[in-house]
Formats: sequence, C-alpha cells, structure tokens
Amino acid sequence: MERVRAVVIGAGQAGLAASHELTVRRVEHVVLEAGVIGQTWRTRRWRSFRLVSPNWLNRLPGYWYDGPDPDGFFTTAEMLEYLDGYAASFGAPVRPSTTVTSLAQREGRYVVHTAAGKIEAGAVIVATGAFGHPRIPSIASALPQGVRSIHTDQYWAPEDLPPGGVLVVGSGQAGLQIADELVLSGRDVCVAVGRHGWVPRRLFGRDQNYWRLENGDFFSVVGNPELPAAEYPFTPLARWGRDDFNVQTVWRDGVRLAGHLGSIDGGRLLFASDLADLLLAGDDYARTFIRRIYDFARARGEPVPEPELASAWPMGGLPVPVTSIDIGRDHISAVIWATGYRQDFSWIRVPGAISDAGAPYQREGASPVPGLFFVGIHRGWHAADGTVLGARWLPERVAQAIAASQNGP
Repeated sequence: MERVRAVVIGAGQAGLAASHELTVRRVEHVVLEAGVIGQTWRTRRWRSFRLVSPNWLNRLPGYWYDGPDPDGFFTTAEMLEYLDGYAASFGAPVRPSTTVTSLAQREGRYVVHTAAGKIEAGAVIVATGAFGHPRIPSIASALPQGVRSIHTDQYWAPEDLPPGGVLVVGSGQAGLQIADELVLSGRDVCVAVGRHGWVPRRLFGRDQNYWRLENGDFFSVVGNPELPAAEYPFTPLARWGRDDFNVQTVWRDGVRLAGHLGSIDGGRLLFASDLADLLLAGDDYARTFIRRIYDFARARGEPVPEPELASAWPMGGLPVPVTSIDIGRDHISAVIWATGYRQDFSWIRVPGAISDAGAPYQREGASPVPGLFFVGIHRGWHAADGTVLGARWLPERVAQAIAASQNGP
C-alpha cells in the first residue's frame, strides 16, 4: 500500500489551492482527480458560459490574474487555461483518471480506496467541488414520454434541444441564463420562478464584487459547525458584462413567467399562485444589498448619491403569471430543471465526519475527526467558499494545520 503524508481529493480550484499551500510548506502529498484538472468546468458548463465575477477577482494563492483584461469575464476555455497554468506553476502532483471510491479510517490514519489501489495518509483534504450531484425532483417522472427532461448540467446549446417550446423550472443563475439564451434564439420559453434574489452588476461606478470584497461580505462566516447545511442556498443573480441580470431581464426579452411548479397531471402542468411574492422578494433582496453598500460607502466618506432600484417593475404592474401549461397544445418539447444540487459524501465512511443530513461537520474547513478537512464547499464556512476567490482562505488554514501536525507518512 502506498503511504503519503496527505491526500487531496479533487483537482478543481480548491483542490489545487490546497496543493499549492501544501507544496510551499513542503508537505508530501498527492492530488487525486477522477477526470482531469478542472473536470467540472469541462463537463458541466454550457457553450456560452462565462464567469459572473471579473477577471481581477481570480486570486488563487500565488497565482493572481495579471492579464490584459482585468474587467473581462472568463469563458470556460479561459478558466481551464488558468487552472492548467496554476497547476503547472508549482508542479501540482495531480493524478488524473483516479476515482476515489471510498475513504475510511484505520488506527488514526486514513485509507483512500481508488480503482488503482489503496493509499494510506495521515491527512485528507476533500475538495470534490462546490456543487454535488444534479438534483431533479421526483415530479419529473410524471412528465409525458417524448418530452426531453434534463438538468441544467446537461444543457449545451439551443440547437441541441428538439424543436418546440421549453419550460425552465427554477430561477437561479444557470436557469435564467439558459432561458434568456433560448428565448433570444427564437424559442417560446416559460420559467417557473423559485426563491431568488439579485444584486446590481455595478453600483456607484464600481462592480458589485468590489464592494463585496471591500466591506467583508466574502469573508463573512455562514457555516454552522453544529448544523451543517445539506441544501445549497441560492446565489444572488448576476451575469457577466456591465448590465443587471434578474427575472425582469428575461421577462423583457420575452420569457413568460409562472410561480412554483405545483403538479403534473398527465400532459398538464399546474403552477402555484406565488409569482408576485417571489418577484417582490427578489427585488427586496436587491434593495437590502444596495442600501447596505450605500451605508458602507457613506460611512467611509464617499459622496455616493441616494440609490434607486434600476429594475423596479413597470407602472403597469407585475407580469400576468402563467397558471398552467398543456404540453401538447403549447408544443412543449423540453423541460430544463434548474433545481440545484445535492451533496453526496456517502463514500466517506469515517464515523463522526458526516451529519445525518449528509453534510460534513467542519469548522473553518477542519473536521472534528483529526486529520480530515473540507475545502471548496459552496458557502461551506465563508460566504465566498466554492468560488475562485474563496479558494484562498481555507486551503491556507488547512495546510498550516497539516504542516504543524506530527502525523507523517
């Protein structure tokens, strides 16, 4: 059996950041990746995808962006180039095509089971990605045969869908961006809106990420070591570029809106009557954010003007909601589920590491089980965890803890 000081599981931004921090501390380790570097970026992004954070915010440890377009937004290809360059910059010991099947503990050490054999380690850093497995609700099974039913993870481009109308269930980043792309391609599109909030793209002349970095939003602690969250909270809506992006954006482009999808009865889809409440709550989220940034800017002496909500709904009132869809009559050929993700740590067979809800117990990335760590979980501890920027903090703390431990190979 191979023995090493530490094993990192996953070679996305968080896993590579952990590897960098272990490398600078001269901690022997390997990085195990089921695919290749940045595998999730390669397989779970649609063709037109871009990051919603500007390039200047790409600040992996020891590898800050210094290219010619700091205010631009990475495409998937550019993000992969960035990750590949990062790994090469310090010789990350990545082992591609090495799937971890289980993690167990034996006599105070860890045994990592892979298809290629076992590895024993004194410490393990789990960095398997900000998002787990696509979650499609059970109601999807009630769709009539012949309707293509996919998660946003499986979407690539409008021409890949069969001809006809599209229902998008959910109003997160991916769902709304895909809905907007589809309606602008000439499709008839309806979105079943869910709980959401949005933030302006720019505020008082600066990108919203500038303010969130300056006021400490990204550093705020959101994790609970006693009650780790198994469900992913929504991410405030924004899109690459200089314009705001929210539910009103896609509505103005021609998308029809409905409330939550309530039931499917044969070929008939019925929606809840909660659209108005959801839209107003989304705007309230924006108002709260804008007021907080206004107060922050004024408190440090910036002469910012009293803000207005740029996308307030028109004087004519809120959109008339779609209450039902007849799949045959309305020519619906596809349903795209923008319904988020679920965590899956069932392969971790370490007593005391995972809650009954399926989420890892951790404080600042450290499990209560000595030698086990978690990084890169969406809002796992800090608000920015799971983002490229957020890959700076927990990997450094975790690497320090491992370097200071006496549990060698």
